[in-house]
Amino acid sequence: MLQNITCNHCEEPESVDHILFHCQYANEVWRYGPWNQSIDTTDASTFFEKLERSWNLTPLPPHGFTGNALPWICWAIWTSRNQRIFENRSQSPEETALKTIQALKAIQALKEWEIPQPPSLKIPKSLTTGQQHDPMVLDPSEIFCNTDASWSHTSKEVGLAWIFTNGSATEIFRGSIKQSAVSSPCMGEAQRREALLQAATNHYSIICIRTDSQVLAQAITSRRKTTELYGILSDIDELAFSSSSPFINCRFTYFSRANNGPPDGLAKACLVA
Repeated sequence: MLQNITCNHCEEPESVDHILFHCQYANEVWRYGPWNQSIDTTDASTFFEKLERSWNLTPLPPHGFTGNALPWICWAIWTSRNQRIFENRSQSPEETALKTIQALKAIQALKEWEIPQPPSLKIPKSLTTGQQHDPMVLDPSEIFCNTDASWSHTSKEVGLAWIFTNGSATEIFRGSIKQSAVSSPCMGEAQRREALLQAATNHYSIICIRTDSQVLAQAITSRRKTTELYGILSDIDELAFSSSSPFINCRFTYFSRANNGPPDGLAKACLVA
C-alpha cells in the first residue's frame, strides 16, 4: 500500500485532509453542503477546527435535521474513495450529480440516526459557541465552581480540583482529591461529581458548575448518558436534577481552558503530590 501514496482522483499526495477537504472531488461535494454558507476547504485549519466552526452554521431547508452534517459528509466522501479503490467504482468529474447524491446520502444517514434518539433539552448557546461568560445569572446568591481534572496515562490516576467563588468573583473555598483506577481522560473529566458533593457539603444550594470540557457539559445538560460514562453521569444527574437533589438550582456551563488556569494547576499539583 505504501507504493502508491497519491490520490486516486487527482494524483496529488494523499492525506486525510486532502481526501476530506482539499481534493477537487471533495470540493465539489462540499459545494452542496446543507448550510447557509459553504465550508471553507482551502484554509489550513485542522479537521477539529472545521468541525467546531461547523456547529455554528445554519442548516437550510428542506433537509430537516438538527445535528451537525459535517461528520456524515466526511463519511460519505471517505466511503466513496474506498469504493473507487476497492470496488473499482469510478466517477468522472462530469458526474457532478453523483457528488450531490453523496452529500444528500450523508444527510439522510444523519436523519436516520436522529429519529430514534431520545429528546434532549436545548443546549445553551454558550456551550456551542465557546463563550466563556454565563448567559445569565439566575440568582444573586448563586455560587460558581470552576473545576478541572488531570489524568495520568501511566498510573491511571486523576487529580481533581475545584474552586468556588461568589457573584463578585471572590474565592470562598477550594479543594482537590486524587483518585485511582481511572480508565481514560474522559472518565477523569466525568469524575467532577466530586465538585457537586463538595458544594452539597458546604450547603451551596444554588450552584453553577463551570467546566472546560465542552463534551461533558453538553452530556450533562442534555442528560444523555454514554455507555462508558453511564454510571458517573447517572450519579451527576441524580445529584443535580432529581427531586431529592440537595440543590435548589444547579446548572453546568462550558468555560474556556484558557480562563480555567487556577483549578488546572491545582489538579496537576494534586496528581503529582
